Amino acid sequence: MRAYAASCAHMRARVARRLAPERGDTLIEVMVAAIMIALVAGATLTGYAQVAHMTGTQRHRVEADSLAELDQARLRGLTITQLAGSQGNRSVSETIDGTTYTITSASQYVSGSTAAMSCTTGPTTTTADEVQITSTVTWSPGNDNRLPVVVHGLVTPAEGGSLVITATDQNGAGLPGVTATPSGPTTVSPLATDANGCAIFGGLAGGSYTVGFADPGYVDVNGNANPSQTKTVIPTETAGPVNEQMGQAATINATFSTKWGAGTVAATSDQIVATQNLMTPAFRLFGTHSTASNNAFSASVTTGATIFPFTSAYLVFAGGCDDPLTPASAEQSVIVSPGGTSSVTLPEPAMLVMVWSGTSASPGSLVSTKPDVTVTDTDAACGNAEDYPPTQIPTASAGALANPGLPYGTYTVCADAQIAGTYERNTGTVANTSYTSGNTVNIYLGSGAAGRVSGKCP
Repeated sequence: MRAYAASCAHMRARVARRLAPERGDTLIEVMVAAIMIALVAGATLTGYAQVAHMTGTQRHRVEADSLAELDQARLRGLTITQLAGSQGNRSVSETIDGTTYTITSASQYVSGSTAAMSCTTGPTTTTADEVQITSTVTWSPGNDNRLPVVVHGLVTPAEGGSLVITATDQNGAGLPGVTATPSGPTTVSPLATDANGCAIFGGLAGGSYTVGFADPGYVDVNGNANPSQTKTVIPTETAGPVNEQMGQAATINATFSTKWGAGTVAATSDQIVATQNLMTPAFRLFGTHSTASNNAFSASVTTGATIFPFTSAYLVFAGGCDDPLTPASAEQSVIVSPGGTSSVTLPEPAMLVMVWSGTSASPGSLVSTKPDVTVTDTDAACGNAEDYPPTQIPTASAGALANPGLPYGTYTVCADAQIAGTYERNTGTVANTSYTSGNTVNIYLGSGAAGRVSGKCP
C-alpha cells in the first residue's frame, strides 16, 4: 500500500509539472474569448442602431414619395392658366413628425414632337403641345445623404391654341419679370415671364390677339415703355413665338457749342436727333420744335429715360430732322448703359443774319430796330421753320440772332423790320455748314431791294 501511495504521489507530481506551463495559455484563451464576446455584442448593438437609422431614412423617403405624388395630383387638377402661373410654379414646406419637407412644383410646356422644353432655348421655340409637371421633395437634414424625390408627369391642354411669349434683353438673353397681356377672343389673365423670359398661354380660341408688354423702367428698341404685337392663333396649333426685346431705359443729355468771337462758346438748340440703325425708323427726335409763339431754344436738351441700351453706339447731333448735310464730325458717338445717363456736347455752325436798310448794291446800315427772323431748313427730310425772336439790336459782328449757333443744313431765312414806320420783309438763303468760320446771310429791306415786300414774315 505504501508502494502504491508513493506511486500515485509521484504521478501527480509529474502531471503537475507538465500542466504548470499551460496555466498562462489558459488565461489568454479566457481573455480572448471575453474580447470576442464584447466585439460581437458591440457589433450587434451597432447593427440594431443602423437598422433603426435605416428605418428612419426609409420612413423619410416614403413620406417624400407620398408628398410628391400628392403634388402631382394637385397639379393635374389645375387649369392651363394656373399651371403657367404661381400655382404651377411654387415651393412650399410641410412638417411631419418633426421632419420638414420642401415640395417644389414646376410646370413647363414641351414640344410633343421633340420633347424639348419650350422657351428654354430662347425665342426660336415654336411649339407648346404638352405641359410637363415636376414635383421635387427634399427634407432636412440633407435628405439623409440621399437624392431628392423627383416625380414627372404630362398634362395635355384642353383643345385650343397656344401662344408662346418670350422677352429678351439687349444681349438676347431671357428677360424675367416682363408682364405679357394678351387681348383677343379668349380673356386670360396677364403672366410675367419666368427666369428664361418665357410665358405661355394655352387653351385659346382662334383669332387675332394683341399682346402688350410692360416692365417698369424698361423700353423696347424704339423707346416705347408699353410696346405691343399682334399674332393670330389657330385652335390646336401653337402661335409664336412673340418675342419682345426690352432693356432698362437710359438717358442722353445734350449741350451745344459754336465758334463765336474769339473761340468756342456755349450755344442753344430746340431739338436733337439720335440715330441707330437697329431702330424703326432709324432716327428719333427729342426736344420741342420752336414756333413763332413758342421759342423752345435751350442750353440743353434731354432724351429723358427713353433710350434702349443697344450694345452699339447711337449717333447724336443737333437739329430737328435727319439732315443729310450734317457731317460725320458733327455726329457724336454715344454708347449708353442700362439705366445710365450719358452726356454729350454737340457742335453747331454759327449763322450770322445781317439785316440791312438798303440794297445789295448799296447796303446802307444795319437796321436799328430789332428784326424778327424765321429760318427754315429746306434740305430733304426737313422743312421745319424755326423762329428766333432776337434779344439784341444787331451789330456788324453779331447779326440779327442772339444765339447764332444753328444745326447744319441749308436754310431759307426771312427777316422783317420797321423801315420808315412800315414793316418790310425779305428772304435769303445760306448753307450753314462751316463750323470753323461761320456762315453769313444778308437780308436787304431798303427801297428797290430785290425780293423786298411789305409785311411781316409768315
